[in-house]
Amino acid sequence: MELTAKIKSINAELDGISAKMAAIEQVAIDNDRGFTDEEEAEHDGLQEQHATKTDEKNRLVKLNDARIDRLNADAARKSQPLPRTTPESVNSPLHEEGADPLNSVENTGANWRRPAQVRYHACQNITGTVNGRSAEERAYRLGMWTMAKAANDLPNRYRGPQFDAARQFVADQWAVHYSGDSNGSHVLVPDEFSSDIIDLRLKYGVARRLFQNEPMSSETKTVPRQTGNFTAYWVGPNTAGTESNMTHDSVNLVARKLMVLGRMAKDLQMDSAIALGDRAARDIAWSFAKAEDQAAFNGDGTSTYGGHIGARTRLQNVDGAGTDSAGLVTGTGNAYSELVIGDFHSVLGKLPSYARLSECRWVVSMPFFFTVMQKLEVALGGTSVVDVQGLQSGSGAYRFLGLPVEFSDAMPSTEGNSQVCAMLGDWQLGAIFGDRSGSEVEFDDTVVIGGVSVWERDEVGIKGVERCDINVHDYGTSSAAGCIVGLQTAAS
Repeated sequence: MELTAKIKSINAELDGISAKMAAIEQVAIDNDRGFTDEEEAEHDGLQEQHATKTDEKNRLVKLNDARIDRLNADAARKSQPLPRTTPESVNSPLHEEGADPLNSVENTGANWRRPAQVRYHACQNITGTVNGRSAEERAYRLGMWTMAKAANDLPNRYRGPQFDAARQFVADQWAVHYSGDSNGSHVLVPDEFSSDIIDLRLKYGVARRLFQNEPMSSETKTVPRQTGNFTAYWVGPNTAGTESNMTHDSVNLVARKLMVLGRMAKDLQMDSAIALGDRAARDIAWSFAKAEDQAAFNGDGTSTYGGHIGARTRLQNVDGAGTDSAGLVTGTGNAYSELVIGDFHSVLGKLPSYARLSECRWVVSMPFFFTVMQKLEVALGGTSVVDVQGLQSGSGAYRFLGLPVEFSDAMPSTEGNSQVCAMLGDWQLGAIFGDRSGSEVEFDDTVVIGGVSVWERDEVGIKGVERCDINVHDYGTSSAAGCIVGLQTAAS
C-alpha cells in the first residue's frame, strides 16, 4: 500500500474511532449522567487508539512529504542541465588540481573513471555490470552513500572536506539532501543498490534462493495456491461431460521487520570508498540472509524469529500438538553414525507425486553432508566423489542420491535426539518468501550493543532494517506428506 493510501486508510480509522467515542458520549448526555465504568473504560481505550493512530499518521505524513520533496527535486534536476560546480569543501588536498569533482554527474556509466584519490579495490562481492555501471563504480557509489549517511547521522564524528564531498555527491546523484534529520527518505538505501544487495542475499541465503519469491508492494499480500486440478472423465456416445473445477486456497503474507545491529570501526576514508561499498553490500546482505534462514528453517513462532514458523518446526508439529508430518522419517539411531543410507532413501520415497523431482533440493549443514551423507553414498561403491560433487555433469554442485544439495548454517551440525537433520523438497511449491523492498541503514555512536558501549570502544553502531515474510505452507499432515519432507534422528 502506498503512503498516501495508508494515510487515507488511517484517516478512515480515525473517523471511525471518533464516531464510536461520540456515540458513547451521546448516550451519557441523553441519560443526563456521567460514564458508567464500562463506558469509561471503552472511551479511554478508544482515546488511546486514536492517539496511537494519530502518531502513526503523523509519521507517515512526514515520510510522504520527504518522498514528495525528493521526487520534485529529482524531477527538477532531470529537467534542466546541472551546473558543474565544485563545492567549497571539495577543494582540498583530496583532489588533484584540474580533476573532475567527485559529484560530477557526467562521471558515470561508460564514462566513469575512478577518481585519482580513490584507491583501486578488486570487488569480490559486487560483480558484473548493471545499467551500464561497472562493479567498481557501483561499489564506489555505495561507499560514498555510506559515508554521507554516516556524516548525516553522526555529524560531530564524521566531518570535514571528504564527508562534505560525499554529502554533495549524494545530493547531486540522488537529489537527497542531508540536513541532520534522521527520518526522511534518505534513511532508505537507494534503489540502485537493491540488485547488488539482493544478489548477495541470494548467494548467502538459502531460503531466499529456494523459496517462491513474491514481491510485496504493501505490508500484506494474499497469494493463491492451487489445491486441486481439473478431472477428466470418460464419456459415452451422446453423453454429457461431468464438470470439474480447479480448486484454490490462499497463503497470506504479512511483512515483518527484521533488524540487524552491529559494530564497525569508526574510520571511514574516501580513498577507500570502493572497498567500503563492496564490504557494506556484503555485510548488509549476509546479516539479513543469516536471519532469514534461521527463521525459514528453525522459526518456532516466537519473537526471536519474528513470529515465523520454520520448515524443521513444521515437520515436527503439523497440528500444533507436536504431531509429526507423514513426510518426516525417523532414522535408525539418534547418533549421526547410526544413520544408514536406507534412511535417506525413505525420505526420498516420501515425496508426493506432485513434487517436481527436477526441482527438489536437499538442505543440510555442510558438516552433516561431508561426515554423514557423502560418506554413506561413497561407501555404496560404484560412486566416486566426482559423481557426488556433480563435477561429471559440469554443474559443480554437490549432489546426493542424484539430487542437488544446498548448505545452510541454520541446519544442525552436531547430533541430537529427535533432531531434524536433513530436509528435501520442492521448495518453490512448499514455501513462499515475501519481499517488501527497501532496506534502511542508520549509524549511532551512543548505543550499547551486546552490553558494550560502542563509544567506549571507539566504534560506531550500525542498524539495518528490512521487511519480509516467510510462509512454509506445504509440509503435509499426520497422514499425508507434503512437498517438503525430512529426516530426524531417533528419540534415544
